[in-house]
Amino acid sequence: MNEKLKQYIESVGFKDAESFVRWQFTRYMLEKIARLEAEIQVFKKKYQMDYETFENSLREEGVEKISQESEGELDFDSIEWESLEAGLKHAKSLLAEMEKTGQTVYHEKDILKAPDLESLNVHESKTNEDGKYTIGF
Repeated sequence: MNEKLKQYIESVGFKDAESFVRWQFTRYMLEKIARLEAEIQVFKKKYQMDYETFENSLREEGVEKISQESEGELDFDSIEWESLEAGLKHAKSLLAEMEKTGQTVYHEKDILKAPDLESLNVHESKTNEDGKYTIGF
């Protein structure tokens, strides 16, 4: 990784660049899984069944039994849906492997450096009536 980029990442409070990349990649994978699940949900709602049932129905009952849609649209939907399902399976598998090997970071707080109070230009610190610690600037 570029040394200057590492410096930038660490200068905004992250422990190290690798932790930051792991956190960002974990977030990316979670967002990708959510997007794929949402796209799959469109097909589930459209055909009122899951993908496996859809494919079995296409093979066993033929196009007419599933929908009044054109055969071309069903073919396209079938290909797109299959691709989404494969992508979701791969994304979940990759995330599970990352979790198993300890590479995931779910919370930003887990990779931030402890704050340096002197660098915050703190003028006054006190405890409020709720017993919570506050910092004045």
